[in-house]
Formats: sequence, structure tokens, C-alpha cells
Amino acid sequence: MIIFSNLTEEKIDNAILKKLGRVILKEEGIKGNESINCVFTDNKYIEHLNREYRGKNSPTDVITFSFVEGEGAEYRKGMFGDIYISLEMVRDNAKKYGQNFIDELKLLFVHGMLHLLGYYDEEEKDMKTMRSKERYYLNK
Repeated sequence: MIIFSNLTEEKIDNAILKKLGRVILKEEGIKGNESINCVFTDNKYIEHLNREYRGKNSPTDVITFSFVEGEGAEYRKGMFGDIYISLEMVRDNAKKYGQNFIDELKLLFVHGMLHLLGYYDEEEKDMKTMRSKERYYLNK
């Protein structure tokens, strides 16, 4: 189950993201009733998270917290993890990269989902895998 929370005034239609999330979970072999919490926020809030948990003093577009893997992971029965997306960054990225808002939002949502599923993008090889997976799911 994917749960959406919106901490901003921006109106978001979650239906397309929910469908996309279900496809990703199914194709990545995730079965069961684990929940993913996707939170739409602003730059100020995501900057706080980025500083607190990653030591970076700037906003980011998407940040994830897995409850099932990685350093400091603490499995919480029924919860798979959290995805935080800054809608301000979505708008800025869309403008910067010549995308529309919803396409950029879908990209960041997929990116966050893949991080929760254990994909990384810090090294070149991992980044290529991540980008390939993003394209695959965005074209479904």
C-alpha cells in the first residue's frame, strides 16, 4: 500500500503515482502488505531532513528512508519506508530540464521507490542501473 501525505498547498493527483508504485513493487518482486509513505513537502522541510540525516545544508528533490535495509534501518512491522519529495524542487527541476511538472514528479517518485528497493546512484555503475530502471518504469 502506498500512502500519500501532502504538507503543501499544491494539489496533487496521487492516482497515477499509486498505479506506478504498484507496478514497481510487483515487478521488483515485493509481495505482502508493506506500506510506503510518500510525503510531498517544500524546500524548507526537505532541507531540514537533508541536513539532519545526510549532513548536507541544502534542499534536495527527493530523500528516502528505508525501514528494511541500510545503516540504522529499523524494520517497523508493515512499513517499508518513507519517500519525501519537495514539490518546489519538482517545479524547479521541470523548468530547468524542460519537463512538465507531472513527468518530473513521476521521475522523482520512481527514483525514491528504487532507493527504497535498494538501488543506489553514488557510483557510475550504480547510476547507470538506476537510470535504466527509471526509464523502464516511466515507459510502462
